[in-house]
Amino acid sequence: MMNKTKLMALVLVIVMCFTIMASCSPKTPQNNPEAPTKKEYTYNSYTSSLGSNWNPHTWENSGDSAIAGYLEMPFVTMQVLDSKNGIYQWVYEMATSITDVTATHQADLTKYGSTLPNGVTDVKDVTSGYVFEIKLNPNAKWQNGDVINADSYIYSMEK
Repeated sequence: MMNKTKLMALVLVIVMCFTIMASCSPKTPQNNPEAPTKKEYTYNSYTSSLGSNWNPHTWENSGDSAIAGYLEMPFVTMQVLDSKNGIYQWVYEMATSITDVTATHQADLTKYGSTLPNGVTDVKDVTSGYVFEIKLNPNAKWQNGDVINADSYIYSMEK
C-alpha cells in the first residue's frame, strides 16, 4: 500500500500536469468569421506568494521578483545565435546603443568615487569599462502613451 507522502506527491503531479495543459489551451479568433484558422495561446501563471515590495532598486523576496519580472524590460538582452560555437548577439530593447565613454569621462570616476581596478592609482590609466552612454529607444512608451525617457529612469531610482 502506498504511504501518504507518495500518494500526496502523485496527486500533486497530476494536478500540476492538468494545470499546465489547461493554461495553454488554444483560442481561435471570435470577432472575425473570415479570419484564418490561426491558433492563439494564452499562458497563465501564478506566484506562490504575494509581493510586498514594488521597488526593483531594493531588496526583494521571490514573490516580489516574480511580479517585478512582468514590469521590467532591460536595455539589452543576449540572444544565443549558435550555442555549439558560443556565438551570441545583443538585442536592443529599451536602448538603441550603449557606448563605452570611459576614456572621455575619466573625471566621473573621481566625481562618483568609483573603485579603481587593483594596482591602478591614477584615473588616467582607466580607459574602458566604467562609464557608458546609453541612448534610449525613442519609441518606448508607457502603457498610457507617455514617452519613457531619462527622467523616467531617474524618477524610478529616486523612489
